[in-house]
Amino acid sequence: MTSTPTPPKQGVRARERNALERIELLEQNINGLVQAVQAAFNENEQKLRDISEVLDVFVAEKGRDVVQKAMADARLARAADEAKKAKDGLDLALIEGKVVQLDKVEEGAIITGVEKNKAGEVIQPGYVQLALSTVKPEFVEKMMGQAVGFTFETDGSGSFEVTGIYKAVPQSEPTAQETAPQAAPEAAPAA
Repeated sequence: MTSTPTPPKQGVRARERNALERIELLEQNINGLVQAVQAAFNENEQKLRDISEVLDVFVAEKGRDVVQKAMADARLARAADEAKKAKDGLDLALIEGKVVQLDKVEEGAIITGVEKNKAGEVIQPGYVQLALSTVKPEFVEKMMGQAVGFTFETDGSGSFEVTGIYKAVPQSEPTAQETAPQAAPEAAPAA
């Protein structure tokens, strides 16, 4: 019978010394870490200056109006794409039974609508989808209990028309029976 030697117990002073050594090591390494972070910031600042310089030249060559129009068009296209994805996602959730359509705005509702400017023209992308919980409280008060077609003024800049009211259907957790592995059918006796 051989016994394995037990490691000597570390005294309190040895553990304190170990902890102090680790703290000193951390203090030494923190300077390197700070320098690395600073270098990364400096590199990113330089990249931003380089990009800014290229953009300045591009704007000077093409003209500020042309560049601003191209940027506005790109933003509008991106907003239209995001609105389409949101609408498609809501339509799919409706088909899958994950949301239901409501007659009136209530707590927890998902609202779809259209924003219009002061002249009554639709503000592009022409579709807004948001959870009622993300709407300003003063607008929530106006919408609560209202039906599709309800329109209200928004901060003096135009109006918002409710075009759809939905609510998420609580999804039930699968039962143990539904998640349990199914037993394999028994083999027929050999004849």
